[in-house]
Amino acid sequence: MSDVATTRSGAAAARMLTLDDFPVHRPVTTRWSDNDMYGHLNNAVYYEYVDTLVNGWLIASGGLEVPGRPVVCVVAETGCVFHASLGFPA
Repeated sequence: MSDVATTRSGAAAARMLTLDDFPVHRPVTTRWSDNDMYGHLNNAVYYEYVDTLVNGWLIASGGLEVPGRPVVCVVAETGCVFHASLGFPA
């Protein structure tokens, strides 16, 4: 269990998370079409990024060979905790 204390609603943590808390880093670029009319990233886009990043990591680590290869990878669960808003060109 993490030493970061959070509530189910994602309220204040005992400490702020940093990049050092995550063992894998991959860059992703926002697109103009990802924004809603308020200039914020549309909620569904966050999970599109998760899907892109997880599959990119699987391919880079040699665990997934696409297309039509005999290896099949399944991600059983992902999660998302909102910390701050993103928007193009962030």
